[in-house]
Amino acid sequence: MAEEPQTPDVPVPLLDDLMIHPDYLGAKDPRSWLRRQLLVSHEKVNQTAAATIEQYPD
Repeated sequence: MAEEPQTPDVPVPLLDDLMIHPDYLGAKDPRSWLRRQLLVSHEKVNQTAAATIEQYPD
């Protein structure tokens, strides 16, 4: 099985990165802060799809 290609920049935040972000760690309501960070626009969905489409061969 081939390794997954690495994408240089992820167009959406990774949950692991958000969970160690200083703003999350210092938030009065971390769940609300996290929810706001995880909102994704249609543009970001399309960017993510374009960046990862080659990961799945036909």
